[in-house]
Amino acid sequence: MWLNSKAPFQVRTQLALGLDLPESAVTIEANAIGGDFGGKGSFMDAHIAYRLAHATGQPVRMTMDYTEELIAGNPRHGAVMTLKTGVMRDGTIIARSADLYYDSGAYGAFRPNATVTYGQRCLGPYAIEHGHIDLRAVYTNLVPCGSMRSPSDPQSIFASEAHIDLVARELGINPL
Repeated sequence: MWLNSKAPFQVRTQLALGLDLPESAVTIEANAIGGDFGGKGSFMDAHIAYRLAHATGQPVRMTMDYTEELIAGNPRHGAVMTLKTGVMRDGTIIARSADLYYDSGAYGAFRPNATVTYGQRCLGPYAIEHGHIDLRAVYTNLVPCGSMRSPSDPQSIFASEAHIDLVARELGINPL
């Protein structure tokens, strides 16, 4: 199978499992991926392409335009975050703790885990001497989520910067 993926070995394993084949029977020819904003991390249509090619005995090419990819792709993980930040009166940040909950959806396919930097950006670009992050991926009855344009960073960066604005307002200082 020729495909555009940043995880060809993972695709091979998943195809073999899904098609009840030994991994040695699956060959992945990875093409140059170009830009990857999340869509090159999943392989939701690979099994369909294989089945169609196998049934017809002909090569099958599956492509999506931008709109189709956005519709068919994995949505971003919803999140609930609680941050606490310790600051001096002058606004110097000395500590931050974060409790992060990510919605994994109904299945654990591409859920936040310890091997990915999910949520680490919530400490921000600041020199914080003491930082602590607790992250939990929660199964829900919602659509499964996946890797999408910098996994978890927009959620945690937004929470961090919104929190900085609130702290600055409380101290009566400019957030910059």
